[in-house]
Amino acid sequence: MRADSTELSSKKTIGDWKAIQPQLSAGADSGIWKQVLDDFYYDRLKTRYLDPIRAISDLKLSKGEGFAIVAIQCSLIEFLESCFQGINYAHQSPTRWWFGGFYLRLFPCFKSAPQHTYKDSAKIFISFLTTRDPFRQCFKSKALARDFYKSVRCGVLHESRTKGAWLVHDKSGSALIFDPSGPILYRDDFQEAIERFIANYVAAVPNEPQLQQAFIRKFDHLCV
Repeated sequence: MRADSTELSSKKTIGDWKAIQPQLSAGADSGIWKQVLDDFYYDRLKTRYLDPIRAISDLKLSKGEGFAIVAIQCSLIEFLESCFQGINYAHQSPTRWWFGGFYLRLFPCFKSAPQHTYKDSAKIFISFLTTRDPFRQCFKSKALARDFYKSVRCGVLHESRTKGAWLVHDKSGSALIFDPSGPILYRDDFQEAIERFIANYVAAVPNEPQLQQAFIRKFDHLCV
């Protein structure tokens, strides 16, 4: 278990979460929820993701720093969607068997993940792009979202590049998240869309019991 002094945000620790969590589970009022979302959720995102993205963007060099921004954005998206659903990543290593002088790697695909866990990041990423506003207006098919996951998310995180014909530009000038004819990702417009999602989520949670339960599951897991 992590120490109670471990920071969950710049304002709050695991000990603080343990103190407030029973009130949330018992059905805290919207005022308490708003404060929790500001102190635990938004402050965590602001200090660990949003401020660093803004600092890189403010350099305005246009010499490739967009790849660092997109790498942070893609890492952030998985957290946003898994928090929305209240699920946590469960890594499963393949089983290795020695057979005929070789190791056979047997992946446990036949095993279902424990409740409220996932092991396929692609599904989480695709869910976010195709079902959450304002992204679903642009990513109208799972095939397009999957291509984005493979060519942008995986390309940038694993190889520091985009794959296929995908390009990264700074701003469209018309709040266009991406241009499918390129395809071109406009990372500044993409960031504005991410921040709109966060604002909408923060506004929704105090009045949505299902989102509240998912939030509690996610932050309970962050304390393990």
